[in-house]
Amino acid sequence: MSTCGMCGDPSTAGGARLCELDLCQNCYHGDPHQRLVSRGFSISAERFTTRPNDDNGTLQHHLVMTGLLGRNFGVKATFRREGLGTRITKLFRKEIQVGDPFFDQLVYIDGKSEPQLARLVESPEIQSVILEFFSVPATVTLDGPFLRAEQIEESAPPELPLWRAMAIGLHYFERQV
Repeated sequence: MSTCGMCGDPSTAGGARLCELDLCQNCYHGDPHQRLVSRGFSISAERFTTRPNDDNGTLQHHLVMTGLLGRNFGVKATFRREGLGTRITKLFRKEIQVGDPFFDQLVYIDGKSEPQLARLVESPEIQSVILEFFSVPATVTLDGPFLRAEQIEESAPPELPLWRAMAIGLHYFERQV
């Protein structure tokens, strides 16, 4: 029998395994926000709507979560999915690569090539967390002691997948030395 990697509950029956982390039913299906607060994390969620500058009138719904980590990593970096815009940016700016062809092709890391950032993203656990955010889909920013994720969709995005990703992200970033 395994224990929940988030709350330590001795039973993971009815839960799931995400990013090599066994989660109990309460952490997977329940209220991740409450579970994070009970573990001492400070986390906030904000919803807002914007209208892009195109003329089609479509609204963009944003869900932004910010968590305070137990330490300041001393780096600022944004992790976003590779796309046409990032490919063009790479013509003018050097990107941090981790050496994993799958990760390097999927993830654009926008940050200074600081040794702490390079060490951090070389961790397979951190790479898994970033990919978990992408499955939501969300863009992730690490800014000193803050982990921030933003999801933008044409309809209001559900909160639970982003809460789960944030919980896993805070868990793994907390464990980094």
